[in-house]
Amino acid sequence: MSVVYWFLSLLASFVHEASATVLASRSKTLRRAIERLLEGDATKTESLTKKLYSHSLIQGLGLPKFGAATAGESSPSYIPSKIFALALLNAIGGVAPTVDAIRTELDKYPDAKKVLDPMLTVAGTDVAKLGEELAHWFDRSMERVSAWYKRRAAVSIFVIATLITIGGNFDTLHIGTALWHGATVRDAVVAAAGSAQGHAPADIASSIDALDALQIPAGWPLVAPHAGWTWGAYGLKAIGWILTILAISVGAPFWFDMLSKVSQFGGNGTAPDRAPPPAVPPKQP
Repeated sequence: MSVVYWFLSLLASFVHEASATVLASRSKTLRRAIERLLEGDATKTESLTKKLYSHSLIQGLGLPKFGAATAGESSPSYIPSKIFALALLNAIGGVAPTVDAIRTELDKYPDAKKVLDPMLTVAGTDVAKLGEELAHWFDRSMERVSAWYKRRAAVSIFVIATLITIGGNFDTLHIGTALWHGATVRDAVVAAAGSAQGHAPADIASSIDALDALQIPAGWPLVAPHAGWTWGAYGLKAIGWILTILAISVGAPFWFDMLSKVSQFGGNGTAPDRAPPPAVPPKQP
């Protein structure tokens, strides 16, 4: 079952990544996080975040947003801490910022001033020191945001796994029974397991093709699938779906490792070099 779960997990990961790209969820999450860091939850007439994002260093990190008001308007999904610190210093203190100028300008942004005051105190009159403090603070803050984003991504993967499982009728109990009793299906899965480790599916289409090649009993028949079913049959179907959903939610890297161990245990030698697992949310969303 490891190869089946691996292909399904890859498919779920690719769907998640595609939806995250289309919805720009990483860039939106990053911007909301920066807004909360600098301005709290209140709506500001003059936004420090907007001023920060208009800086050329930040604009250069992202592609133009779909439907952006101007050609240069973009929202990056990742900002290096040193770039953030330099752009924020320029946004507050101008092209050649001084600590005194930054203190004066921060009077316009009381929420940001509360957050940045301890760093201003540590830096004294040293702008370079202030930049280092800002970079360290941003890194620590993004670690928390990254952890939050990963939890959100796990929920998204679970929802996608549910849709894939029920939509494709991937019933672990039914598939397992077919593998146990059907030599043809079992041979197809074993062959796929041997070849897939060095040639992992690279996108949604190739993941679907790989699943088709397994010849496992999945999908919905054209006739009513529940005709003549008992309550026990419904219960077994639900259990089979739940097991599949949980297996997909574990993630493709887990099942790739499991597949590699099974291959070695079966006397196939050392598995080929690890194929890159599906994209994982970076340190920053």
